[in-house]
Amino acid sequence: ERPPAMPGLPSSRAMLALLVFADGSMAYNMPTVLPAHRRPAAGVQSPLSGRRGALAPLRMSFVPDKKAMKENFSKIPDHIRLRDPVLLADGTTKDKCEIHSNGACLTSYTAGGYDVLFRRPDAVFDGSKPISGGVPICWPQFGPGDIQQHGFARNLKWECVDVVQKTANGMNQGSWIADQNRVVFELMDSEETRKMWNRQFKARYEVKLEGGSVSLSLRIENRGWETFDFTCALHTYFAVDDIDACSISGLKDKTYVDKTVTPAVSKTETESVFKVNGAPVERIYADVTGPVVLKDGAKKVIIRADSNWKDVVLWNPYGNDAMGYKNFICIENGVINEPVTLKGGEMWYSEVSFTPYKDSMPAWAAALAEMD
Repeated sequence: ERPPAMPGLPSSRAMLALLVFADGSMAYNMPTVLPAHRRPAAGVQSPLSGRRGALAPLRMSFVPDKKAMKENFSKIPDHIRLRDPVLLADGTTKDKCEIHSNGACLTSYTAGGYDVLFRRPDAVFDGSKPISGGVPICWPQFGPGDIQQHGFARNLKWECVDVVQKTANGMNQGSWIADQNRVVFELMDSEETRKMWNRQFKARYEVKLEGGSVSLSLRIENRGWETFDFTCALHTYFAVDDIDACSISGLKDKTYVDKTVTPAVSKTETESVFKVNGAPVERIYADVTGPVVLKDGAKKVIIRADSNWKDVVLWNPYGNDAMGYKNFICIENGVINEPVTLKGGEMWYSEVSFTPYKDSMPAWAAALAEMD
């Protein structure tokens, strides 16, 4: 008969499992903590180390290695996800993005040494109100309606669920499932959202930075049984040097609603190049299928959207110094005129990209040329 185990000591099987685990844990620099009376001295080998095919012998104490913990655990994805705002940087083009969890708002996109996006002087970043600038997400409602103006997505804190940071030599940091610099945020229905809009949903928003452009992808999923409708837009603020000098093309022959007059009037765009011309602008263009181009002196931005972004909004509060009207124009990709309808289990997906140019070259290439 096997003698009973001594009180306070683990069984032989438990001790064997502990030693096997400890041997394997060394390969991953996993600091393991044991009570003082169970810590083997440095250099003690596992009973399995002499056997064929055995794991490598222990070469160190089980006392936690604080330096190893700091070096290894500071690099894991969870630590990257906790940064707010999240910063993305392309090691090749030197482009940079800054994304806040408040509203999952992309607040800065720097390319070629200048910021493509604009933040209003009255913008706040403490979560007390939506961020006025960058790319606020207007969902599940654009404009006024049954719930708050422009919906609640831009007001709430989104959860960062994945970050990929690609270094200049092509190595990924933070995730192994994609090869772009990207960040993914999610927003799901909660007690707070159901008080405003009693629907079950999951919104997923991805910002990708690669190849001299930034792309924004929004996916909406109906996770309930009931059908729901929504309208939506990315309320993008583009920075310009002078609102009176910039121009926008790609909207000719498109019908639009002019909301600067009461009642709003439906018209057709007759100009191939649109300019603000010293007055407030608020127009909703329908069925814009091709790229829209913003030109600002030697700089321009090409905006390419997929077919699910059917509408384009132009907005500038001309004359409003508090908003900084002189240095931005909003060009907003949206689905506004015809709401999206999702049955239970269905999803809707959209994507838009912004590619900046300067002196007829990609902005990042122009910046390199200026350095030569």
